Amino acid sequence: MIFGIEKNYYSSSDEMQELYSKYDLNIVKHFAQDGLAPLFHQKVDEWNDEQFETWFQYHLSVCGEKSILDMSNHVLIVGQKK
Repeated sequence: MIFGIEKNYYSSSDEMQELYSKYDLNIVKHFAQDGLAPLFHQKVDEWNDEQFETWFQYHLSVCGEKSILDMSNHVLIVGQKK
């Protein structure tokens, strides 16, 4: 803790995958929850439904790419025991 604030922990997609491998887990799905959205979050909030749907479909198409995983603020890994 620094100044009473809990330190955050950041990891790379490779580190997360190694951790799953270490504990003998298969990765079912690994994706970025927010992806690129934080870069233009104010615009996202202004989009109409059609614009948001276009963005959402794009996000779904790239959210599993390593470059997006490594820069995203939040990711999710779904695992399964081997």
